Amino acid sequence: MLTQDLWSEIRFMRKMGKSIKKISRVLSISKNTVRKALRSDLYQPYTRENSKPGLLSEFIPFLTERAPQVDFNAVTLLRELKKQGYTGSYTILKEAVRPLGRHSARWRRRLPALKPHPGCKRRWTGAANRLRSAAT
Repeated sequence: MLTQDLWSEIRFMRKMGKSIKKISRVLSISKNTVRKALRSDLYQPYTRENSKPGLLSEFIPFLTERAPQVDFNAVTLLRELKKQGYTGSYTILKEAVRPLGRHSARWRRRLPALKPHPGCKRRWTGAANRLRSAAT
């Protein structure tokens, strides 16, 4: 990406008599980038064009309000959005809901540490053993 410092450096080097090829080698940029900088009289930073609205864009206010109420469950939200006319997929919805859930209280609190069942004589290795020893 062409920064203002780089744009100024290209123009300065050209005024010093350096060739386009030499400037591109010294600055490790494309010759076309050098040409573009030399053609423009003013520095213009790169700006990305606005993309078209997505399938979920009209449902974002509903999601931000409803997602915490259903504990950020994308399946429930998908069912409710389908009734409202949403035509997108589960994956799109899941990826939109995930950042909302990361900021919830559920993610901030810590879960209690797992402990072995009192009657367990085996070496403790995790929740699966706890379930097995409780059943015996």
